[in-house]
Amino acid sequence: MKKIAILFPGQGSQFIGMGEQFYNEISSFRVKFDKAAKDLSLELDFICFEPNELINETKYAQVAITTISALIYDQVYEMLKGNILHFAGHSLGEFTALYAAKVLDMETMIELVRYRSKIMAEQALITPGSMAAILGGDASKIEALCQEISDNGQEVQVSNYNLPSQTVISGTYAGLEAFANRLSETGAKKMIYLKVSGAFHSKMMHEAAEKLLERLHKTMKNTPERPVIMNATAKEMDFALLDELISNQLMSPVRFQETIEYLSNLGIDTFIEVGPGNVLSNMVRKLLPEATVISVNKPADLKQLEAFL
Repeated sequence: MKKIAILFPGQGSQFIGMGEQFYNEISSFRVKFDKAAKDLSLELDFICFEPNELINETKYAQVAITTISALIYDQVYEMLKGNILHFAGHSLGEFTALYAAKVLDMETMIELVRYRSKIMAEQALITPGSMAAILGGDASKIEALCQEISDNGQEVQVSNYNLPSQTVISGTYAGLEAFANRLSETGAKKMIYLKVSGAFHSKMMHEAAEKLLERLHKTMKNTPERPVIMNATAKEMDFALLDELISNQLMSPVRFQETIEYLSNLGIDTFIEVGPGNVLSNMVRKLLPEATVISVNKPADLKQLEAFL
């Protein structure tokens, strides 16, 4: 019996053609995909499979990524029976993790993600900002500089702890510019602006987080069948606080590095990324070079997984 962590990617992992091989080759995937598209009243096949710009817009990207990730997970579920599983997602991927743990059903997950993407996009217009990846540097110095700039009236804060060598910050455009001007003080090598529409995972999303919390209070949820490690705490979910944990994620950092370290300390040495891309797999390999890491984003990957199990 293997101890396995299943990881689900977030926004930024989308690409044209994601899920298309599954759609063309596996009928059960195709039926569920078409149902999701019908329920959403959305041309999901066009967004996922055809060249277009919608796939990079928050309100479309988030729904598309979670749908594809959840349907791919359905394909690997039977293979994983009998193994000890833990689930985690990066930002948006947390919703797919909750689906996999049976906390949310497919319809509820998609409904919540659609609402979340809508209020995030709306909030980004009210409090404009962006995000940037900081390569290298000392995390404590990055935090201190963010705090100093914020104290001077321009909001900026850490929004992702991905790797020791990669931290992401979010803030106002002026706040990010102020940080860039003093980047050398942190010891960082480079700052790369991300192609996102808002300052996500920051205090600038406070109003959106309050709206999401209100919606979550009205949403049916089940106790998890397997442990889910939450972004906001890098610890196993406290079900009594689930609504707050999900909503707080909008305005607090994604603690991916801590999440992987927490799972490793539980004795987990096998990580399977399920969904488009392999961003999380690459980060896990950097954090845990000795771990077994598998990405499942096309039908051929199912055979690799089957052989491993």
